[in-house]
Formats: sequence, structure tokens, C-alpha cells
Amino acid sequence: MKKRTKSVVVKLSIKFSSILTVAVLTIIFIFFMFLQVFNRQQETRAYRGTISSISRIVKMGNEQALDQRLSSVPFFISYLIYDTNTKEVIRKKNDQMGILPITGDKPKHYTAKSTDSQSPAINIIYITSQVETINGRNITIQISANARNEGADKFTLRLLTYIGLATVPILIISFLLSLYITKQTMKPVVQITDAAKSISSTNLSTLLPETGKQDELDNLAQTFNRLFSRLKIDFERERSFTSNVSHELKTPVAVILGQANLLRRWGKDDPKQLEKSIGTILNESRSMEAIISNLLQLSRLESGKIKPEFSVFSLDEQINRIIHEFSLVSPDSDFTWESEDKDLNLTSDAELFHQLLTIVIQNSIKFTAENIKIKISSKKIIDPKTGKDFISVSIEDNGPGFEEDVIPHVFERFYRGDSAHVRAAGGSGLGLSIARAITDSLNGTITAANSPSHGALITVSLPA
Repeated sequence: MKKRTKSVVVKLSIKFSSILTVAVLTIIFIFFMFLQVFNRQQETRAYRGTISSISRIVKMGNEQALDQRLSSVPFFISYLIYDTNTKEVIRKKNDQMGILPITGDKPKHYTAKSTDSQSPAINIIYITSQVETINGRNITIQISANARNEGADKFTLRLLTYIGLATVPILIISFLLSLYITKQTMKPVVQITDAAKSISSTNLSTLLPETGKQDELDNLAQTFNRLFSRLKIDFERERSFTSNVSHELKTPVAVILGQANLLRRWGKDDPKQLEKSIGTILNESRSMEAIISNLLQLSRLESGKIKPEFSVFSLDEQINRIIHEFSLVSPDSDFTWESEDKDLNLTSDAELFHQLLTIVIQNSIKFTAENIKIKISSKKIIDPKTGKDFISVSIEDNGPGFEEDVIPHVFERFYRGDSAHVRAAGGSGLGLSIARAITDSLNGTITAANSPSHGALITVSLPA
């Protein structure tokens, strides 16, 4: 049974709508708290203003003005004006608590149990003020109001009910909106996933869709596309490698098997045939060993497992070393070494550079029949694009050179330069491929051409 996939879009939508609802309710709660504090401040300011105006009139002793002011006091405010010393009540309105403790400048809460079981408990806010009249009499003014504002409580309760009922549609609407937004946002991910399902090792040319918005998802698709491109190159290289290896090893294996069968049937009784077959088997075995060794080195170079060890060395000493070595193995070869400046130093891997020139010179000797003349020259050049210094080393021979249609394929694996791709040309066809791989690892370039004298011309350029 196929496991059901959980939708990330729904999860994100639920989380977003929940966070939005909680945020809205939190803001409303904070607003009510602020409103409550504001109302209390307004009440306190009103109490102070009322008692302050009454106190000024009492201090003046104008009873007519006092009665006029008391008549304008709001209905929900009670007051009690009495003599501070004798407790004689001078004015009174809706006051059933009697004389309460002096409060000072700030209003205070006062609560008490009701004497009547049917009446609610007493819960008031009051404030007092003491003044001395112009007649020298000490008067206390006490105003109070019920702390329970039933109208405000009902309004608050009704408002909270409306908010509670509105929470459900807010949650639904925010969920639907977030679902739409999330779907649009995740749409490229779905497209990338669908495209990735169709990609396999045999179909790496399919690329993931890009939106062109240059956002994180676009960068992800571009990164994967670059990865698939590299994998495609690697797979093609491996397929080519396998095909070429099987082709190159097929011939020596067939020769070895043929000679072995020949010896088994009757050749072992013929000393001449025995010697000939053993020699052939040894030669083909050495050829197979060389192919495998070259392939391993080529693979290690291309995969980056062989890391160049850069150092500064004298170009003149390195070239003279190579000429000396080839004078021993090919004494008939005539070498010429020319340079604009033989004091040039090269920053590179000395051993890989030595192997690179050795491969090129061996190739020239192999394809030059007689009177071998090899000219090595060097010069310092400047890359017009980057302005960096390079040292160019050219190896020119007096052989037959390259056919024009051969030059583009000179550095390909197993390419021997003959149209029939036969073994008569000698070697495995990997030498110049290894030379190019070495040059790439040294951050240089290698090119093939024909010299003015129609011989082969290989030019290597390496950073100075």
C-alpha cells in the first residue's frame, strides 16, 4: 500500500493561519488592557477635577455656589461633605457608607459586605479632600462612585462575544489565503520535483525548470542543473572509457588467446613456433599493461586525485635534462634548444612538466621515420584577456605532421591519427590525452598544429 504523502502546503497554511489568529487576538487583548488603563486614568482625572472644584468653592464659603456646583455632579457620583472635627454632615448625596478613611491625593478602593443579604456587596472608588474655609472651619469632602460599571461591563462582554464569534471566520479566511499563497510559492518546488522524477542516468539532459526570479528556489534549480550537467559529462566519459578500453583490450586479448590455442594444439612441439608465440604473448601483455597503466593515470588526473606540487624551477635545466635522457634512448635524434631568455623560471610541478614534455617528444620520435630532428623553443607571452604572464614551450619535429582532419582529434583518447584506427600506428593512443590532462591540472593549455616545415608542432603554455 502506497504511503500517503503529507502536504507541506497544508501544514504551512495551518501554522500561518494559527499564528495570524493568535496575533490578532493578542493585539485585541493588549488593546483592551490599554483601554482599561486609559479609562481608569480618565476616571482618576475626573475624580480629582470634581473634588478640586468643590474644594475651592467650600474654601470660599459660598453656599449658593456650592449648591450650584453639586447639582452638576454626575448621577453616578455620590458625595459627602462634613465638618472634620464635629463630623457634622453639611451636604450629602446617595452616600450610604458614611465617613471613610482619608485617602490623600489618590483614589482608593473600598469594599464591604452588605448588611442586607439581598443586596450586593459594596465595592466603590472614593477620594477625599480636607480644606479650611475662610471662617477657619475644617471641612472634609468625600466623593465616591460604584466600581462596578454595569453598562461598561455589558459592553465589554458583548464586544468579547463578537470577537470570539469573529475568530472562526478570521481563522478560515486566513487559512484559505495562506493556502493560496503557499501553493503559489511552492509551485516551483512541485515542478522541480516532477521534473526530477524523470531524470535518470540515461536521461541527464533533462533540466529542472527555472522561474527566472533569481530567488532561493531558482538558485536551487540552477545548482541541480549544473550538477546534472557535470554528472552527464562524467557518465559520458565513463561510457566512452568503457567502450574504448573494451576496444583496445579486445585485440591483445584475442592475440594472446590465439597464440595460447596454437601452442596447446601443436605449437609446443615446435621450438620456433613456441618461441614466436611466447614473444607475441609477452608483447601483447606489455601492451595491455601500458594501456591499463596509462588509463589509471589519465583517470586520476581527470578526477583530481593527482594534485600538482607547485615550485619554482629553471626551465633551461629541465629542458637540458630531457634532452640528455632522450640522447641515451634515441641517440640518432637531433635536438635543438632555443629560447629568448634561458634564465626563465617556471612556477609549476617539475615532475609533471617533465612527464608532459617526455610524452610529446616520444610521440614525435615514434612518428618520424628517420633523420629525427626535434626543435624545442620557449618564450614569455602575455595573455591579452587577463594580462597574466605565461611561458610557451613548443616542440617541433620533421615528421609527416598531422592531416587537417586529424588535428581536432589529436588529444582524444585512443586516437592514433590514422583513418582506420588500426594498431599499425603503434602505441595505445593515450599519450597526448595524458599530456592534455597534465596541462589542465597545471592550469595551462596545449595545442596541436603543423609547423611551416610541415612537421608536427605541439605548443604548451603554462602560467609563469
